[in-house]
Order: sequence, then structure tokens, then C-alpha cells
Amino acid sequence: MNDFLHNLSQKAYRTFLILCGLFFFIFYSLSLITIVDKHIFSDESIAAFKFTLSNLIFSPISLFLAYISVLVIMYIVGAIKNRSFTKPDKKLFFKYVALLAIVVAATFAAMQFHTVLYTDGRIVSNNFIEKLSPEYTAEDYSKVVFYGESVGSSSPKHASRTSFQFYMLFHLDEDNYIEFYPEEFRNNKAILSLSNTLADKFHVLPEDGLPFNVIVNMSESEYELYNMMYAGRTATDDYYEEETEQKHYAFDGYYDFR
Repeated sequence: MNDFLHNLSQKAYRTFLILCGLFFFIFYSLSLITIVDKHIFSDESIAAFKFTLSNLIFSPISLFLAYISVLVIMYIVGAIKNRSFTKPDKKLFFKYVALLAIVVAATFAAMQFHTVLYTDGRIVSNNFIEKLSPEYTAEDYSKVVFYGESVGSSSPKHASRTSFQFYMLFHLDEDNYIEFYPEEFRNNKAILSLSNTLADKFHVLPEDGLPFNVIVNMSESEYELYNMMYAGRTATDDYYEEETEQKHYAFDGYYDFR
């Protein structure tokens, strides 16, 4: 019986540590992204920003910090169990500090590979290699297209999932373009402001707005952006009419078809 309880407690402890590790990993990842975004967008001339290696560049440092946090929890639990706090191994401590410094330095180096979209329409890429670090102005684009579509995934083991995604494509010619997503912008208003700056080169597609079956897959933020960019479009009006009609008839579960 004692062995059973001991094994059960050990499994529960390991599960607790794993859950703590996942929590800290997500917490540190989101915190780092938030801090970096706040620092980047402190420059009012920046409309959108994206890392060449994506936000996954923060995963190594987040994983390392999560690991250290779990070690601290294990140390505290062990100290409480043994009723004594022993001094940490100095050599091991300095090894972790050195490893942290390496991870931070590598993350900082990866952050230097990025692309910036400015409020005046300029796009500047920084990839250290001159040939891979072009700079474009509004005059270099043949057109800029803003559109959205429903995207989905399905597999034999999972039911199909449908979501929505907006895109902004800066066409340099027929075959080359630079792509940005709304989540890479300062906010939705920055996208609307940029559309006014680019004037005749900016195109919102489809011109008549999106159908209802596509609109229903939008998040609240995406629908807000849709209203901004497709103001006055007929599809939006149809959506409101259908939504209002549904609310009108959905009362107390009773329908009168006479």
C-alpha cells in the first residue's frame, strides 16, 4: 500500500512539474513577444514589423527560463521536504548563467534578421547580407492588394477546422511580392492609414465585400478590420440583416409560421 501511494505521489509530482514547465514556457514566450513588440512600436514611423525567422526565435530562451523555473520549484520542494536549505553548486550556477548568456546572445542575433514596413509605405529588410537586404518605396510597387479568405485543415483523425486570415501583398512585379499579416501591424488603424497613403495603388478585394459564409469565420478583431476596410460594402449589410433576422425569430424557442 505504501509503495502504491509513493508511486502515485511521484507520478503526481512529475505531472505537476511538466504542467509547470508548459505554463512557464507559454508565459515567458508571450511576455517576451509583448515586451519586444512594445519596444519596436515605440517608433511611431513603423506600421508593421516581422522577424525573418518568425517569433519562434524566442522559443529557446523561453524554454531555458521555463527549465530554470522548474529547477527552482524542485529545489524549494526538496528543501521543504528535507527541512533544510543547502547552498547551490557554484559551478553549476555559473554554467547556467553562461548558457543563459549564450541563448540570449543567439536570440538577439536572430532578431536582427527582420523586415520593417513604415507608415510612408517603405519596406526595409535587414538580413546582414546586402543582396538580401533590399529597400523599397511606394513607387516600387505595381500594386498593393488587401484580401481575406477562409482557411481550413482536415485529416482522417480530426474534424475539419475553418478559420479566417487577412493578407496584404506588396507586388513588385507579376511574380514577386512581399507579404504582411494584420497581426504584424501596430493595429488595425495602421492598416487603414497605410491604405490611404498608398492611394490608387491600394486595392481591396473582392470589391463587393465578402460573403456571409466567410464572414462568420472571422474573429472579433478581424471583423472590426473588415468593417474598416470594406466600409459600405453590400456583404456587410447583408450580414447585419441576416444577423438581425436571426435575433428577431430566436425567442423562447417558439416559431409562428402562419
